[in-house]
Amino acid sequence: MEITRIFDILSHYEEICPDKTDAVAGKDEGAWKTYSTADFINKTNYVSAGLLALGIKKGDKIATITFNRSEWNFLYWNIANRRNSYSNISNKSPK
Repeated sequence: MEITRIFDILSHYEEICPDKTDAVAGKDEGAWKTYSTADFINKTNYVSAGLLALGIKKGDKIATITFNRSEWNFLYWNIANRRNSYSNISNKSPK
């Protein structure tokens, strides 16, 4: 598979690492949580369905206020795939 767009990476990853158990990992309340390749793709598809249900269309702008979490990746891949503009607003207050 030739990768020509950023969202092609996920399909390529599915081809080369279908059984990977820790495709994405991050700490959740101090404990490591891992997502397999299949989990990552399924959760990404759920987010896609949610964006469609909200009426988000190609080219719409999306902003989030989130903590730095591995689940952010599910949203990011959908935004890239749908060609939306994205901005993450920091949840940290300046000192």
